[in-house]
Amino acid sequence: VSDMYLPCFCVATAYANLERQLAAPPGNASIAGAAKNIGQLALIATMPVTFGLPSGFHLFWLSSTAFTALSGEAFRVLDKPPPAPPSSPVAASSKEASPRPRRRRKGKKKAPFLV
Repeated sequence: VSDMYLPCFCVATAYANLERQLAAPPGNASIAGAAKNIGQLALIATMPVTFGLPSGFHLFWLSSTAFTALSGEAFRVLDKPPPAPPSSPVAASSKEASPRPRRRRKGKKKAPFLV
């Protein structure tokens, strides 16, 4: 009975990692969402097979999943765009007061073969 805890914990950790890393914004269907669902179904379907594997395999699987989760979170935190600088009210009002003048065209150029 104690041999079932490690495989179940590994599958649960990998399932949560897929859920977190491949989560799509609500209302947006994507290929990542489909891959997440297929991966999670495959994890659940193959869980009985993993019970017969040695515990060293599960320890490697657990450490690999933990590293993937930590690196994914690090990239999520570090990959955010920098905050936009605040716009000054003086610059915004001067832009609204004097828009850039439009250039006038002196005339349409005709194609040489239409003359």
